[in-house]
Amino acid sequence: MLDPIIILIALACGLASRAIGLPALIGYLGAGIYEELLFRLLLLSFTTWGLKRLGLSPRRSVVIAVV
Repeated sequence: MLDPIIILIALACGLASRAIGLPALIGYLGAGIYEELLFRLLLLSFTTWGLKRLGLSPRRSVVIAVV
């Protein structure tokens, strides 16, 4: 039997209409976490670093990278 918290998360994600188990839910959550880490840690950091190397100020580099 699934934990009620997992069922609520599945309902909130719109996944309850499919037969979903714990492994599938973990897969969906893991993909979201991976995507956030990839974007926030890698892309944002490298973009900021590249803009600084082009001569922009650190503050302006961060603002442009975020936008």
